[in-house]
Amino acid sequence: MSIKIKRKNKGYSQNEVASLLGIPLRTYKRIELTEGNKRSYKHELIEAKIDALPKNSVRRNIKKETICVVGAGNVGYPLGILLAERNRVFFLDSNEEKIQNINRGVSLIDGYQLSSNTLKVKASSDLKTLNYCDSIVICLPTEYEEKIKRFNTSKIEEYISYISNNNPNATVVIKSTVPIGFTKKMAKQFANLEIIFAPEFLREDHGFEDSQYPDRLIFGVKRVNLKNKRMALVFENITNNASKTTFMSYEEAEAVKLFSNSFLAMRIAYMNEIDSFALKNNLDAEKIIKGMCQDSRIGDFYNNPSFGFGGHCFPKDTKQLSSSLKDSKLINAIVESNVSRTKTIAKQIMKKCNKDSTVGFYKVKNKNSASMDVAGLLFNKGYNVIFFEDGNEESFDIFIKKSDFIIANRIDERISKYKEKVFTRDLFLR
Repeated sequence: MSIKIKRKNKGYSQNEVASLLGIPLRTYKRIELTEGNKRSYKHELIEAKIDALPKNSVRRNIKKETICVVGAGNVGYPLGILLAERNRVFFLDSNEEKIQNINRGVSLIDGYQLSSNTLKVKASSDLKTLNYCDSIVICLPTEYEEKIKRFNTSKIEEYISYISNNNPNATVVIKSTVPIGFTKKMAKQFANLEIIFAPEFLREDHGFEDSQYPDRLIFGVKRVNLKNKRMALVFENITNNASKTTFMSYEEAEAVKLFSNSFLAMRIAYMNEIDSFALKNNLDAEKIIKGMCQDSRIGDFYNNPSFGFGGHCFPKDTKQLSSSLKDSKLINAIVESNVSRTKTIAKQIMKKCNKDSTVGFYKVKNKNSASMDVAGLLFNKGYNVIFFEDGNEESFDIFIKKSDFIIANRIDERISKYKEKVFTRDLFLR
């Protein structure tokens, strides 16, 4: 039996097999095409690997869904593009520039090449887009508001209310991070809708990779039924590592999200505590962490000190969990440790440069980053602070010339040439 027939019997496309085997699609096509001429060890190797693959026919036979992804951001855009490989996908967003780029077939993520299927994706700001979809995936950001001590979920509630009134047969999937108990409340309030909470676990700037190769797929549901089983298959269909969905209650799924991110934040905070201790006592933090992480129970990963945990998720998720678990000293300590860490870093910088210095912050990705917190502390003390996010060599050279002292949370090849005036806690350069 030929490789091609074996592949088809297993229910895989050429692209899927190439991705699963980790070889270029062009190479795999050539192997299939040349099999009839002369078999080599390559053909035998590929055949053995296809034999070992699980049958994929269930996934391949799902009919196409019409899906609307609400929010074309860091979560929604890669998810929508991957869903578009096998479904009809629309984006609903308020950003006109994003809408125009999507409709012109321009990728919103640099370096990601859109396929012929994903080039057909359309975007709009018109709410009526929601009226004609089989499924609606809500990927809106939820900011933690200090005044109310919880996430602001008002936009999500508005969309669910609209869907309930205008498209009650649609399946609603909430990918946005929400407080524990929120989805159950929505399911009770809008009982005519099938609502699923399916948390995302994406690393920053790895949206496509982590959506295709997830560690797990979690579905929080009221009860397992044909509708949410079908939706699970739609999501499993975009993965390249045969991920299976774990079903649980709404509250359990919401807890998985918040406790996962808080655990990772705790690990960052712990390594930063070691580094702060080493800085204050003139010790080698790298040796301490390396020695500790040789214990297989701890592991030599996710252990590189930083200025603190930042970004879109960890700060707000730990605060939300802390608010939900009012009596938890551990979760409160994670939040407090992160605040303390930025103060320690700011003090270390102030020891190394005077107030007349211009302090340049290298590659500050967003307003929620720990580097921004450190910059704010320095600015309040009267330091002249400038930023370099990303750009061409000319703008980089200007930044280098203007900066008397450079602060870099992570070192890359570009900034490593100026290490004599760089302050970092990137011990392992990763």
